[in-house]
Amino acid sequence: MELTPEIKALIVEEVLTKPEVLELLGLSRQSMHSHLKRGNIQPFKESGNTQLFFKEDVMKFKETLEENRKLFRPYDEKD
Repeated sequence: MELTPEIKALIVEEVLTKPEVLELLGLSRQSMHSHLKRGNIQPFKESGNTQLFFKEDVMKFKETLEENRKLFRPYDEKD
């Protein structure tokens, strides 16, 4: 199966690796592991140490994280 340039571009845009997710969410590895263990966020593909996530799922989780941070960590807000 040959991947077209359009499919390759879609994959690059919509699929994130674990390090990319960590950076996007601003989480430590320990926090990410905790969220994975609790099922708050799940990779769609795992192979060995590699985990792949859909960008849409990560962005939804990011919204939840930001809402929770506002509720439970109001001192983190910057003016």
